[in-house]
Amino acid sequence: MINEFPNFLRTESVPDGTTLPPAQKLVFHHIPKTAGSTLRGMLTELFSPSEICPAETVEELNALKDSELAGYRLFAGHFSYSAIKKYIKDGILITFLREPNERVISQYHNHVNSDRIPEHWKKRVSENPVWSAYLSSAQKLTLYEWVTSTNKHGHAIACNRQTQAFLPSHVRKGVADWSVHNPEFVSLAKKNLEENFAFIGIKEYFQLSLSLFSATFGLLANENADAFTTNFNPSKSFSSRYAIEPELYAIISQRNSMDWELYEFGVSLFLRRTEALIAALCQKDRSSRLERDLVSSMSHDNRAPVGKIKLPDLLGANGFHQLEKTRLGKAFKWSGASKKPILEFAYPMKKNSDYVLSLECLSVFDNRVLDDIILTLDNKQSETIEVKKNSIGGGLTLNFRFSCHQDSHYHRLQIQSPRFNEDKVCGEGRMLGLALHSLNVDKV
Repeated sequence: MINEFPNFLRTESVPDGTTLPPAQKLVFHHIPKTAGSTLRGMLTELFSPSEICPAETVEELNALKDSELAGYRLFAGHFSYSAIKKYIKDGILITFLREPNERVISQYHNHVNSDRIPEHWKKRVSENPVWSAYLSSAQKLTLYEWVTSTNKHGHAIACNRQTQAFLPSHVRKGVADWSVHNPEFVSLAKKNLEENFAFIGIKEYFQLSLSLFSATFGLLANENADAFTTNFNPSKSFSSRYAIEPELYAIISQRNSMDWELYEFGVSLFLRRTEALIAALCQKDRSSRLERDLVSSMSHDNRAPVGKIKLPDLLGANGFHQLEKTRLGKAFKWSGASKKPILEFAYPMKKNSDYVLSLECLSVFDNRVLDDIILTLDNKQSETIEVKKNSIGGGLTLNFRFSCHQDSHYHRLQIQSPRFNEDKVCGEGRMLGLALHSLNVDKV
C-alpha cells in the first residue's frame, strides 16, 4: 500500500530510494535516555495499534510466541542487539545516540527520582524483585556514588551503555568491568551501527534528526516534536545541559570512553548521511527542473541539436579547475579538483537509441590517468572506453558508447580517474587529471 509505513527507504548507496516489500517490519533499538520516548511517540502514529508489539524488554520478547511476533510490524524497546537479531531478523533497524555524559547523568536522575519513571515501567520494576531492590538502593546514592558503584546493574547502565547496545551477547558475556576501554568492542559496535542501522539519530541534533528520518523514509517532515515529547524532568528543558563539577564530569567521561568514541563516530556518520541525502535530493530537483526547462525551450527550436559542446556551452561543471587557454586560444579545464568531477550538458536523446560520446582532451597530466578511468553517464557506467591519439593538434579523444533507456534532454557525465599533484617536489600544487576541451555527441 502506498500509505503504509515503512514502504520506502533512501540510503547513501541508493539516494533515490527503493520501495520496500509489503508489511515491512521496523525496529527501534531504544537506548535509555536518548530522546527515544519522543521518537517512539511519533512512530506509534504511523502504525495501527494491532501492529505495535507490546514487548519493550528482552524478557517480554522471549515470552512471545513466534506466531505472535509474526503479526507485529513495529518493535520499540530496550532490547539487546542479539535479541533483535534473533527475533526480528527481517526488520529495518533505527536508533538514537546521545552525548555520553548527558545520557549517564539523565539516567541517574531517572533512577533516583521515581516521579520521572513512567507508570508502565514502574509496574515492570515492581514485578521484578532484582530491579526493584536495585532502584531502592540507587535512590540513596549521590551521582558520584552511582557512577562508581559496583552494583552490576547500575555499573552496566552507567558505563558505556551505548557501546553495549551494539554488541552481541556472546561478546558481552563475562565482562566484569564495563568502564575499561576495549578497542575491539568499540570497533565492532561501530561496524554494527554503520552496516545494520538504516537510520541513526543524534539527540543533540534532534530536529535535524527528524528531518533526516523523514528524508530517509520519504515522509512529510515534522515541524517540531513538542506534541510527542515525554521528558519526565520538568525542571530541565529538552535542549539544556546538566551542570556538574568538572572533576565529576571527567570521571564520567573516563568511565564512558568507549561511548565517547562511538558517539563521535555516530555523529560523523549521521552528518555524512545527512549531507549525502541533501546532495541527492538537490540533484534530483535540479535534474527534473532542467529537464523540464530544456524540453520547453527545445520544443520551440527547430534547429538540429549541436553535437560538439564546448566548455562555455555546458549546463554546468563541478570538480574542475578554472578555465585556461592554450597559446593558440583553445579553452580547457583540468579535471582533478574533486575525485569525481561532473559535466552537465543538454542533448535530446531518444529512448532505445545508441549514442557515441567523445571527450576531447588537450592533454593528460600523467599517462597513468588513463589506466583506471571510469566514465558514467546518467548513472550508467561505460563498459569500454576507446582512447584515440589526435593526429592534428595533439591530445587525445576518449570515446564510449551509450544506450539511452528513456527520452531525455538533460545529462550528467561523471569522469573518475587517478589524480596527480602538479608540484612533484613539495606536493602543494593542484591535483590534476585530464585537460578537457570539449564533448561531442553522435547518434549511432
